[in-house]
Amino acid sequence: PNSVDEFPGLFLPVEQLPARVWASDSRHLVLQSEWKSRRVLLSVDTESSGPESVKKIKIGNERDEVGSWTFLDMKDDFILAAHGSVSRPHEAVVIKFQPQDRSKDCQFWQISSSASPFTSLINPIKWELIAMQAPKTEGMQGFYESIFIDNENLIDSNSKKKPSESKIPLIVFPHGGPHSNSVQDFYPSLVYWALEGFAVLSVNYRGSSGYGQDHIESLCGKIGRQDVDDMFHATEEVLRRYPHLDRDRVVVCGGSHGGFLSLHLLAQFPSLFKAAAVRNPVTNVATMFGATDIPDWCYTEIGMDACFAQPTAEQYAKAFNMSPMAHVSNVSGPVLLLVGGDDRRVPPFQSKEYYFALKERGADVEMLWYHKHTHGLAETPKGEGDGIVNIIKFFKRKLNMPQ
Repeated sequence: PNSVDEFPGLFLPVEQLPARVWASDSRHLVLQSEWKSRRVLLSVDTESSGPESVKKIKIGNERDEVGSWTFLDMKDDFILAAHGSVSRPHEAVVIKFQPQDRSKDCQFWQISSSASPFTSLINPIKWELIAMQAPKTEGMQGFYESIFIDNENLIDSNSKKKPSESKIPLIVFPHGGPHSNSVQDFYPSLVYWALEGFAVLSVNYRGSSGYGQDHIESLCGKIGRQDVDDMFHATEEVLRRYPHLDRDRVVVCGGSHGGFLSLHLLAQFPSLFKAAAVRNPVTNVATMFGATDIPDWCYTEIGMDACFAQPTAEQYAKAFNMSPMAHVSNVSGPVLLLVGGDDRRVPPFQSKEYYFALKERGADVEMLWYHKHTHGLAETPKGEGDGIVNIIKFFKRKLNMPQ
């Protein structure tokens, strides 16, 4: 796209689409797709071409502009979808799709509410979408977005404290992928962290999905540099915008490529990032070529042609130099590794390799091992929930905060 409002292309969910996506006229289909920092409902006219063939499905209220949709099912032109935002849990909505006139707002019925016994806890959570521009760039070439999450109760209570005691720590959260997206949706982990006394910054660095193909391809061959610089720039920007944030208590947390970025930030900017908690992080691309279930990822992200039979010495060297392992000697802050013992995407030896490198140097490193868990640690509540809680306990312990 040439502007932030232009259709960026289709960025469909990784999981399988619903079985029923076709309208009753067998001409239009309904999809969910990332559009900048949102996930929207789209209708596609399969018998036309050009920009007018794809339109957002709108219902004529604030959900058209804020938050994200999840497409669940469709029958007889009735769409079942869920809508949520950063501070609002999902609500189920039925939408009457109008293929004959897609320019009109659709009729809708909300069939479930986000209200729950926990609503009062979530009410203080506030958030803001921040447009970012990478330094020394213009237009879409350097455009990306961040979502900043804050807790109004913390700000109000801290205003009564001494200035030296009133500032709030910040968790910086890079998503994985790297070609995925942290959309405006309800993520329990991020809300939980905000309720536990932290502000949270979620960054859709350049290379994220939802911003166009050029945006995605701009990162290939530049991992460990362009994405790291965007994360650093976004962090500096929110620290400048929000004086109630504590610059001396900035930590970073991410999984997979988000873990890759977290470890890079901890090592490359040790005076800013004080600790890192990472789930199944990529620590050394050079040792992943023959072990991951997506070896093409390694070649694509380092910007080189695939050579599955035997990677070249040049490829090994470039992959290593782009990896956190190349900077491990610069790590001074504590590290927590959360590792799925059956992860095939980022094999657990990646974390072991980093763990032993830090141990050899006498660094502060801990590892939590989740037996028979894979990449997302989502097989059991223990894997996912235990990880989220232990991340907060780790950060509070290392920042000398009350548990």
